[in-house]
Amino acid sequence: RILATSHLTLACFFGDSKALERLLPVMKSSYNKAQVHMVSCVAVCFNALACYLVFHKTKKRCHRRAARKLTRTIEGWVENGNVNCDPMLAILRAEEATLMGDARSIEAAYDKAINVARREGFTNYEAIAAERAGLAFKKLGDRKRTARYLQQSVNLFADWGA
Repeated sequence: RILATSHLTLACFFGDSKALERLLPVMKSSYNKAQVHMVSCVAVCFNALACYLVFHKTKKRCHRRAARKLTRTIEGWVENGNVNCDPMLAILRAEEATLMGDARSIEAAYDKAINVARREGFTNYEAIAAERAGLAFKKLGDRKRTARYLQQSVNLFADWGA
C-alpha cells in the first residue's frame, strides 16, 4: 500500500495520467476506512487528486464521483479534528473549483489552499497548491496568473528541499 501510494504521488507530481489510471484501482482495493493516520491522509488525498487529474483528461464522470467521495472522507477526518488533513482538503476543494471554470473562484480557492498549507506548516502542500493553480490558469489562457503561481511553486518546492 505504501509503495502504491508513493507511485500515485509521483504520478500526480509528474502528470502521468496513464500511470494514474493504472494505479487508481490498486489504491481503491487497498484503502481501509479504519486506518486514519498520516499515511492514510496522504494516500486518500493523492488518490482524490489523481481522480481529478484523470477526470480532467478523460471527462469520465466516475473519476469525478470518486474524487468527491474521497474528499468527503477527508472532510469527515477534518471535522473530527485531524488538522493534518486541512491543507489537502483545501487543495481538493480548489480542484473542484477548477471544474466550474470561473477564474475568481479558482483563484480564491487556491489562495485559500496555499494559505492553509502555509499556516499549518506544510510547505510541500503549499507548493502543490501553487503548482495546481498555475496549471489551472494555464488551461484558462491566463499567462500572468500562470507565471505567478508556477514561480511561487518553484520557490516553494526549493524551500521544501525538492
